[in-house]
Amino acid sequence: MRSNVQDGARTVLRWVAALADRDGDGDIDGVLRRCLRPGPDVSSINYAAMAREIHETLGVTISAKRVGTAIEHLRRSRESAVPQPKRRSVAVRLDALHSRLRANHAALVQAESADRGLLRRSIAVEVLAAVRCAAGRLIENGYGEHIPDRVDLDSLEGRFLDFVRGVVNNRGTQRPCDRLDDDLHRLLVTLCDHDQSAEHDMRLVVDGARVVAVLSGPDTLAGLLARLNVLVAGRQFIDSELYCAGMMRLAAAAADLHDDAQTRCFMHWVRRLPEDRRVPSALRVSSYCLNNAATHILERLYRGDLADDGQWLARAESCYEQMKRRDGGFCLVKTTEVLLHTVKAALSGRSDDIEAHFAGLGRDAALAVLRDLADFDNCVELCHAAEGHAVAVLPELKHQLIRLG
Repeated sequence: MRSNVQDGARTVLRWVAALADRDGDGDIDGVLRRCLRPGPDVSSINYAAMAREIHETLGVTISAKRVGTAIEHLRRSRESAVPQPKRRSVAVRLDALHSRLRANHAALVQAESADRGLLRRSIAVEVLAAVRCAAGRLIENGYGEHIPDRVDLDSLEGRFLDFVRGVVNNRGTQRPCDRLDDDLHRLLVTLCDHDQSAEHDMRLVVDGARVVAVLSGPDTLAGLLARLNVLVAGRQFIDSELYCAGMMRLAAAAADLHDDAQTRCFMHWVRRLPEDRRVPSALRVSSYCLNNAATHILERLYRGDLADDGQWLARAESCYEQMKRRDGGFCLVKTTEVLLHTVKAALSGRSDDIEAHFAGLGRDAALAVLRDLADFDNCVELCHAAEGHAVAVLPELKHQLIRLG
């Protein structure tokens, strides 16, 4: 979306430059009469007329809406060129959001009667299922997170509306929590407007995750899983350093819940729910976070998007070792190991380790790992490189891989 806005802005600037370069041949006064709306406000623009002028001058077709968005972008860019007070870092803003979610959760619990705790937990799990489903549509593959295929948003909208009404009624004459009301209202609007588009899915992921954190608490298993889905859904737009640091924090927080009594009670309850509302264990959520961080690093090292200074590779190895030590039975441990060997081979120019690894696995185990790679990893080039090493050692895999593809 950002790229489209920038392309539109370039188109508008090219058109302005083309008018200026005509040395009197262009009827600039006529262009202004056609593109400015009547009245004294020179910033009131007829974007449809401007789109027609751009088409006549450059031969480029652009919608009136894109012209308007491009001009607003140019105006903001001009304003941002003026020195502004230093903005708070992303980390500071994330900490502030976390504190606000924690305060909202406390306000909600305080305003509720004891018998509504189960309802709040049930709604949180339903919203979390919708968040995971929307995140699954936004990413190419699910990294093994067993994301629900479909969630009935109409039913969820009705139940959530009833819940919000109950919260307002229970609060009675108490002083309202504006931030809490904003979070709940925003999700209601998102559920009402949802049309299965990527933009609405992203809104559902963000707004839904915020509400899950309010309903269950940001540091609970449901809250951590919701925050994980926000990071995964937005990973293409998040700086690698911030993304990996966020995943590592979530992994550590989830691992700390492994022996937590409240988390064990929650898991006993959630296992009795329909399959699309069940959630992974705390240890498995930690493994998802570690795998996401390691895979993010490995695919960008392979593509050359990250500088090969040794620190990134060491960080990916650390994620793999933690995942292997804590959750050795997780199927993505094997795929991460293959990716790690493949990237090391690409960086060093030596394929001895990766080929020895596939030789040790044997035909059936190697095929199973490659099948998991195809299901759970979205770096196609890296997957193909791993397949090439496997075929070099086990040529009989070639026909099976063709059928798999």
